[in-house]
Amino acid sequence: MLGELRALHALLWCVVAVLTVASDTTYPGFASRQDVLQGGLDFVPAGGSDRTRPTLTMVSPTAGQRWSNAVFVLRGTARDNVRVDEVRYKLNGDDWEDASTTNRWTNWSATVHLSPGTNLVRVYAKDTSGNRSLTNARTFSYILTAPFDLTIKGAGQVASLKPGQPLEIGKRYTVQATPRPNNFFSNWVGSVTSTNRTLSFFWTSNFSLAANFVTNPFSALRGTYTGLHQLPDEPGWDSSGLCTLTLRPAGTYSGRLYLAGASHAISGAFDLALASTKRVPRPGTNELLVAMQLAEGSDEVTGTISNASFITQLSGYRSGFSTANPAATLAGKYTAIFSGGGDPATSPFGQGYATLTVARSGSVVIKGTLADGTALAQSVPLAANGHVPLHAALYSRRGSIFGWLDFGSTDETDLRDLRGLLWTKRQVTTGNFYREGFANTVNLFGCRYSSTNKPALDLSTAVVRLEGGNLSSPLTNDVTLSRLNRVTVTPTNVHRLSLTPKASAGTFSGTFRNPDTGKTSSIKGALMQKRNAAGGFFLGTNQSGRVYFGLPENYPLLSR
Repeated sequence: MLGELRALHALLWCVVAVLTVASDTTYPGFASRQDVLQGGLDFVPAGGSDRTRPTLTMVSPTAGQRWSNAVFVLRGTARDNVRVDEVRYKLNGDDWEDASTTNRWTNWSATVHLSPGTNLVRVYAKDTSGNRSLTNARTFSYILTAPFDLTIKGAGQVASLKPGQPLEIGKRYTVQATPRPNNFFSNWVGSVTSTNRTLSFFWTSNFSLAANFVTNPFSALRGTYTGLHQLPDEPGWDSSGLCTLTLRPAGTYSGRLYLAGASHAISGAFDLALASTKRVPRPGTNELLVAMQLAEGSDEVTGTISNASFITQLSGYRSGFSTANPAATLAGKYTAIFSGGGDPATSPFGQGYATLTVARSGSVVIKGTLADGTALAQSVPLAANGHVPLHAALYSRRGSIFGWLDFGSTDETDLRDLRGLLWTKRQVTTGNFYREGFANTVNLFGCRYSSTNKPALDLSTAVVRLEGGNLSSPLTNDVTLSRLNRVTVTPTNVHRLSLTPKASAGTFSGTFRNPDTGKTSSIKGALMQKRNAAGGFFLGTNQSGRVYFGLPENYPLLSR
């Protein structure tokens, strides 16, 4: 009995200083117990308490590793001063799971299924005494890719990425469109749309993108455009004017806008829809909104010019001629006259006149005098369709004359207005003529002029008729015209009339004496060879009068 008790005591309290194990190996200071499940020995400190944490190392994944498969095997090692009992892991927000081992946790592994994008794995080890290692945490990425669905339409290229290139889903990419010479980038379409050449996006599996390039439309449209803007029904001086712009091959433009006697610089760019909208500030008053539209295959520019008070219609044309494309059929010299008003007491009754010189390059120089003695001068380009915009600010920016002219030959004229010319003068406090102002729609007709004709008009006998201009009644004078362009009054010159044609210029000048006042008035006008007559004006005390020189049966030369 005593021997059995001693044996049991030895099993329960076998604390020895040295324990000998197989191969004569000794472990000082430890007691032992048989681990039935594992088939081996665990060692605990002789004092009976193990507080040492196990250590764990994560071999795979490495920090920030990028992986292209949904299945991943976690791998690592674990160590303990006694023995590792288990290794557990957690992927993202999943539950904790047990890893596996084949060599008592010296090496461990676990197979996981990743989520696309960034994944977070946590792992710890626990020993047989219940001590846990520090939890190892590591992030790594599961990379999904899809081929870049890119279409390139037109002449251009896309930098940094190529069609079909595998792209990482969820990643941000940037591409840049570059057109080839004489082409423009139009837009990006597909999963995103943009007109910016540089585009950033996040790649997804169903993402598609197309880069559109177009042939430069401005190469064929570049040039100088000149147009008029006015209210369609009631054109007025303060809401009408001239617009000029020079369009460059890149679609940018610069020019000037004339309105109510003032000039404003404009600049900007047309978009690929051939449209432009530009705000034009006006110091001291409200701004203008200038909207313009071009059209492929056309020389015309249209649009509107507006502010808080009005919306005017803009219409203009590109200069159609140059030294390389001369205006051969229209080049030359022309003379023209303007119709007068109906009542000399309220507006100019005489006929203003002008000379026009069309250069082979297409420039048109207009010089003349209106029927109240106001000088007129302008230089504008000729459109391919023969149209010319006339716009001149008058009376120290308190009036103007504007409208379209057309060079087109008929039996009676080679030049006419289109839909009339608006001639306006605002009320003034100085001057002798029409201080109250006026707004007249006048007409113009003109003819080609040749300075070599002798005489300048095909007349031997004619009349010179004077009316209006403070005359109490019209004056008619019989005259003859010599081959040397000398005008002689017959039979007697009771009105002291003198008239001198200037064959080189296509104009005439002279004087006569007013029988009512005894004062002498000057005469001015233009010779109209196609009508075989001449017309002009004279100024009385405070009114404008009309001059006619030609055959009696052709009077009046130009009525309203």
